[in-house]
Amino acid sequence: IIIATAFDLTTIIGFMAFFGVDLTLGTFAALLMMIGFGVDYNIILTEKVFKEKEGDVYDRITKAMRTGLTMAACTLVTLFALYFFGTSPVLKQISFALIIGTFADITNTWFFNGNLLIWSMNRSPMGLFKLHKNKGEVRQSSALLPSSLRSEVA
Repeated sequence: IIIATAFDLTTIIGFMAFFGVDLTLGTFAALLMMIGFGVDYNIILTEKVFKEKEGDVYDRITKAMRTGLTMAACTLVTLFALYFFGTSPVLKQISFALIIGTFADITNTWFFNGNLLIWSMNRSPMGLFKLHKNKGEVRQSSALLPSSLRSEVA
């Protein structure tokens, strides 16, 4: 979550430098808001992947992506309206930085953090194995594997 949010901020600052947008109190406020947006999107993804029990990892990520992309689309519509219809230069700076940040967050959350979660669930011992308390043994859990590999485990 922290790495994806740091990439969001780096992307925003890079685009601000490329387009010549100065770091003002407005754009600094936008950077702080983007930290909140980025953490929120990443928590939604992570919580859906770890908390839901039905489907494999890819199904859970797809469900979370639908929710996250709907949130991002609503945010972008509002920010574009603020940018094009707003009269204050400070609001234009804030909305510009947040538009760039929202696009950056979509790619960082769903491609970078999503792939890290898939890797984590498929590679870590906690993701593939569960301790069964009643027998005191460790068995491989096929519920967390992609559906194409479940038949090989069972």
